[in-house]
Amino acid sequence: MPSLQRLTLSLLLIALLHAAIGCNDSQESRQANASSQGRLQSGGACQLVANGFGPSGAVPLHVEKVVTGLAIPWGLAFLPNGDWLVTERAGLVRLIRGGQLVPAPVARVATGESGEGGLLGIALHPNVAANGFFYVFYTSPANVNRVERFVLSA
Repeated sequence: MPSLQRLTLSLLLIALLHAAIGCNDSQESRQANASSQGRLQSGGACQLVANGFGPSGAVPLHVEKVVTGLAIPWGLAFLPNGDWLVTERAGLVRLIRGGQLVPAPVARVATGESGEGGLLGIALHPNVAANGFFYVFYTSPANVNRVERFVLSA
C-alpha cells in the first residue's frame, strides 16, 4: 500500500477515534452546547445535533474506498511487507495483499458477538517480521474478553 494511502487511512482513524472518545457528555456540557449556537465549547464537550449534520470541521478529509468485500471490519494492522491484517467482528482475520482481499481467512476465532463483543482489536509484535506474532482482542463465546497470540505463517 502506498505510504500516502496508509497515512490517509491512519489520519482518518485518528480523527474518528478523537471524535468518539474526546467528549464530555455531562448535562452541563449539553446545556452549554445548546446555547452555543452550533459552535463547540472548549474542552472537547459533545454537541447535540438534533437534525442534519453538525458544524463543519476545521481539518479537510479525503475519503477513499481502499478495499471491498469485508463484513464489519473492526481492527487493522500493517505488516512490514505492506500487507494488512484486518479483523472482522464475526471472528475472521483477513489479509489484504496489493489492495485486494485474499479470499481465504488468515484465522478464525470463535467469538461471542453480544452487545459490543466479537473479534475486535489486533496488534503486531514489534518483531513480527522475524517471529510472526500478532495478537487479537476478542469476546469469547462465554462472554469473556480475551487477548490471544497467533503466529502468522507464510
